[in-house]
Amino acid sequence: FTTEGMISSDANYYLNVYDIMGRKMVEQRVGAERESAEIELGKLPRGIYLIDIWNNNKRLETQQLLIQ
Repeated sequence: FTTEGMISSDANYYLNVYDIMGRKMVEQRVGAERESAEIELGKLPRGIYLIDIWNNNKRLETQQLLIQ
């Protein structure tokens, strides 16, 4: 999963991946110097996941992801 174009480079961001039961599966910090980030999801089992993008304790965006 790549965040190209989803974040700006003015602050640090956190990308959190949750399974359908609400368990946090991945947490990744993205530094202010980066305009995009890649999350390695290859080890996650098949299923539906939610990817949240956070900045300053505010959720900016949520994306749904289906791994088949």
